[in-house]
Amino acid sequence: MPLSPHASSFTVCHATAVWRTTDKHCICSPCQFLVVHAAQAAVDEGLLPDAIDAAGEAAADAILAGKSPEEAAAAGEAAGKATQAALDDGLSPDAADAAGKAAGDAIIAGRSPTEAAAAGKAAGKAAQKALDDGLSPDAADAAGKSAGEAILAGKGGGHVEKALDDDLSPEAADAAAEAAADALEKGLTPEEAAEAAEAAADAVEKALDDDLSPEAADAAAEAAADALEKGLTPEEAAEAAEAAADAVEKALDDDLSPEAADAAAEAAADALEKGLPPEEAAEAAEAAADAVEKALDDDLSPEAADAAAEAAADALEKGLTPEEAAEAAEAAADAVEKALDDDLSPEAADAAAEAATDALEKGLTPEEAAEAAEAAADAVEKALDDDLSPEAADAAAEAAADALEKGLTPEEAAEAAEAAADAVEKALDDDLSPEAADAAAEAAADALEKGLTPEEAAEAAEAAADAVEKALDDDLSPEAADAAAEAAANALEKGLTPEEAARRPKLPPTPWRRRSDNDLSPEAGQCAGKGRPNAAEAVP
Repeated sequence: MPLSPHASSFTVCHATAVWRTTDKHCICSPCQFLVVHAAQAAVDEGLLPDAIDAAGEAAADAILAGKSPEEAAAAGEAAGKATQAALDDGLSPDAADAAGKAAGDAIIAGRSPTEAAAAGKAAGKAAQKALDDGLSPDAADAAGKSAGEAILAGKGGGHVEKALDDDLSPEAADAAAEAAADALEKGLTPEEAAEAAEAAADAVEKALDDDLSPEAADAAAEAAADALEKGLTPEEAAEAAEAAADAVEKALDDDLSPEAADAAAEAAADALEKGLPPEEAAEAAEAAADAVEKALDDDLSPEAADAAAEAAADALEKGLTPEEAAEAAEAAADAVEKALDDDLSPEAADAAAEAATDALEKGLTPEEAAEAAEAAADAVEKALDDDLSPEAADAAAEAAADALEKGLTPEEAAEAAEAAADAVEKALDDDLSPEAADAAAEAAADALEKGLTPEEAAEAAEAAADAVEKALDDDLSPEAADAAAEAAANALEKGLTPEEAARRPKLPPTPWRRRSDNDLSPEAGQCAGKGRPNAAEAVP
């Protein structure tokens, strides 16, 4: 077979460069042949030009390091594959170069191909992060080199060796390395990284022992590591891994897309983490996969597909039927797609999806759900345009959707949303608690819905927030705080002054307080409060 022009031209250039810059070594003709051979092998593998270059360079470096022809070939192969894998993962050419260099260096250092692959993956990711952070290519190279060396020093590579020592497959060893590297990048301790690596390796090995696909094995590894990072036990992590793997396998057996399979894995693992039994987790996975597939078949965006998957799984977890879950998924996907088509933010799109599904769960029609979604999205977008906090934006979305569900016009819903957002923002600016901010939002929206002016609504919101904050400061129960907020807002709406609304009557402990102190049931608390005058009416 004739040599690739790319392979031969690369080798001559590289050999010449080495010869010109090295006073003790040169690449003789036999060694040139080895370098050419490494590059040609990469060509034969169908690798990209950057990966071919990396293979030839690593082989040359191995020769200069005094390695045997077999070791040079192995270094070239590892570097080429690592570079290609990085490019396939969407990394930049510079990051891919770092991956190839780390993998080749690992072979030269006497490490196994599996460890070299792990070092290459870690180096590529580290270099890419450095570039994404605006660092120079030199700094990115240094970051990649450090990450690769860390893997080989035991912060990942040790987990590869352990997996291989345990007679696990190379795939399991790869999963161990990746899980350990990811855990360390997220700031976990070496011990936690080791646990994630072991869980991922065991999950992959079980999937392969069960004759599942490589895709299912990958999903198992990711689910196991994620579960441990969330604080679940190794046993729970293993269950999540098995559920994810089975979900992916079923999706692929049903000829669904990789995106649908991914959604199935995530839904299954999430359901188990929430305490659902395996059967219900499998149902949630299937619903999520079907929802994603339908969204993609309808040419909707990946964001809309994700929203569909989440809505379908959530609906099933709440006890809805598969048909209702499918309706919720479709409503969420359509809501997100419309928000994105309107050039709204991702936050607005998320609010649209949530409002649409909530409306359907409350029994509204698909048309009414779509209106609620649009109102919520617009409310969030306005809040963000006004530089309000995410909490204020969330309150705006909820208020807008609630107002429409109560039959108010879109204009009135927008006013309620704005009032709720402003009320939350003021509460947070005043360093009040999230509970007080929530009470402020509800009071402001309710006041507007009752026909009060924006100024009166703002006063009601402030009174409700202050009442909740005081109740919490007095160690009263959440129920007592809610009652205080309602009483304060009602008092203002009846024409009392803020000072009068803030005053609480000198009465025996409230039934809510007694319930909190004595662990009475809500029914017992209500019975205890029978005959009590309303707090708002009792204010002098």
